[in-house]
This record gives sequence, structure tokens and C-alpha cells, in this order.
Amino acid sequence: MKSIEILAQPLAPVVPLRAHNNHGQAQDIYLVREQPLTIYLNRIEIVTLMTMGTEPAYLIAGFLLNQHLIETIDDITSIHVDWTVNAAAVVAKNVHYVQEKTQQRVVTTGCGQGTMFSAVMEKVRAQVQDLPPLPTLTAEKIYALLRQLNDKNSVYRQAGAVHGCALCSDTQVIKVIEDVGRHNAVDGLSGFLALETPAHPPTIMYTTGRLTSEMVIKTAQMGLSVIISRSGATSMGVEVAEAAGITLISRAQGKRFLVLSGQKRLQQ
Repeated sequence: MKSIEILAQPLAPVVPLRAHNNHGQAQDIYLVREQPLTIYLNRIEIVTLMTMGTEPAYLIAGFLLNQHLIETIDDITSIHVDWTVNAAAVVAKNVHYVQEKTQQRVVTTGCGQGTMFSAVMEKVRAQVQDLPPLPTLTAEKIYALLRQLNDKNSVYRQAGAVHGCALCSDTQVIKVIEDVGRHNAVDGLSGFLALETPAHPPTIMYTTGRLTSEMVIKTAQMGLSVIISRSGATSMGVEVAEAAGITLISRAQGKRFLVLSGQKRLQQ
């Protein structure tokens, strides 16, 4: 963990509820927690995210990095989350023109939370050549990862209603984050990579959500070369992946998948 003062208590991912089925019988179930979290950066209100609240420090750090409101994780001095008021106070250095940056918005397809700034897109276009090479993938390695991932979605299996994202090497799952939105989950992974030092550096991101341009951009910003999704992709998601040299794999379930870009990394 980086030398940042972090006070961020995680919340329980689910809450109990007594429901009634179609026969009028009582049934105890679990609902996924959905909690507002307003982020303040140097006392300036930035955004309110709806989150499960299980990885607040990772989510906050990843969001600020992905939106380029901070340039590096070392800019952050402290993160304090107070769930009694559903707010997070972040103190950071080298922060300039926050209000101007938050006005340069592009409306995206992010289920109400996918706010990506136009300046971020420009920076990604400038850095696409910096993505690292990746060892050749095989279909069997992808199948093996998918089998591992089936056992990692604990909240989804208990309550449903969440998206999941994971950092993987070509042989193992390194970190899984589930949240009420796919953008929260991938921002959480960005924060995890920034704050921690995994023993095995990831090269692949897996997501249950669709592959839009913003999801691809966030993956590129993490320095990953492959995205695997259980869902589909948009046309701009594929265009950005091709421009960034990212291998995009969609509809990955069981022993089926579609390679939409970067076919050269897949060995038959």
C-alpha cells in the first residue's frame, strides 16, 4: 500500500430482506447494497457515485486517476470516507483547474455513471504506443481463466444485480471487484493497481459488462493489453481497441468467444 493516509471502512455488500413469492409465501433474500458516495477533492465536490461500498479507497483513487483529476497516485495525501454522511474527502497536491476539467464532459453509455472527460480521450490517443507486449494467448488459457472466474463472483451468486471486473495474468485471477456498476468495478481495479503491488503483474482485464469505448480507454490507462468480456461490444469500443493495440474478446462463456480486435495475440 502506498504511503497515503486512508480511513475508508468497507461496507457489507448485501442487506437482508424478507420478500414474498408468487404464492404469497415469505422468503428471506439478500439485496445488493447501493449507497451514494460523494467525492470531494480539496473541498471541491467532484461527483456522487452509487456504489456497493466494499472497496471505497480503490474506487476513489481509480476514479480520480481515470478522469485525470490527479496525474499520479503519489499526488494523493489522504482519503477519508465517512459513511454517516456518505462522503469522501480527498486531499491531494498538484491539483489544478479541477472545475474546468469537470466541465469538459462527454456523455457516454455508462449506465448513468460513465462520465469520461474529453481531455482523457486525447491523452489515451497519445499514449497508445506505450502498451506492453503480451505473451501469446491460447483458447485453452482463456477457457481456464473463465473457469476460475466462475468461482469468484460471490456477490452475484448471492444476490445478483452486480457487475464484476477482474485483473488476470494469462494463467490466474489476481483481483476481482464487484459493484453495482461496471465503471465502478473497473475504477476499483485501477485504484488497486495504483495502491498495491501485485506479486504477478496483470496483463488481462475481464468484465461482465459490455465493451464500450470508455471501458477500453480505462483498460489502456491501466497498461493492459487484453480485455475479455462475457457481454458484447460497441463499434467505438472496437475502434479504440484497434487504435490502442488492445486485443478485444467478447461473448466469452464456457468454451466460446469472439475476437474483435488483436487476433494476432491468439494462437490457434
